[in-house]
This record gives sequence, C-alpha cells and structure tokens, in this order.
Amino acid sequence: KASMVQVSYKISHSAYTKLLFHAAKYPHQPVCGVLIGSLSSTSSSKSVAVADAIPLLHHWTNLSPIMSIGLDLRLTFMPNPERSTL
Repeated sequence: KASMVQVSYKISHSAYTKLLFHAAKYPHQPVCGVLIGSLSSTSSSKSVAVADAIPLLHHWTNLSPIMSIGLDLRLTFMPNPERSTL
C-alpha cells in the first residue's frame, strides 16, 4: 500500500520579492533563473525551503550561452554547502 507524503514549501521574503519584482518589471517576457534553497525529508513529510532567487535572463527561454554562464555563476552565490539549486 503506497502512502502519500505531504510536501511543504517555504519561500523567504527576499526570494519572493525578487520573483515578484522581476515578473512585474517584465510582464510581457518570461523570467528565467534559479531558486536556491534546501530539501529535507522525514518518513512522513518533505520540505522545500527557498532561500534565494537568482534571475538570469529576461529574453530567451532556451539554453543559450548566456544561460549556461549564468548557471555556472550561481555557484558563487551559494557559499553554504547545505544549499543547492532547486
């Protein structure tokens, strides 16, 4: 018998603000970026904690060279080894 695992999501105020402001500034274009945070789980629940958001592009949605460079540069914003790209 499979059991359902409850997943909860938490987003920091600064990450939410970045997402909101970038979407508001470019309402006619997609915003591509990465979410930085951590995952944790127990036997009955899982938790996703978004600590930061790093907007990368406002024009292209495919894997362009600029997107690849941005994904590589995100590592400089993650000094905490317990955080990862979500």
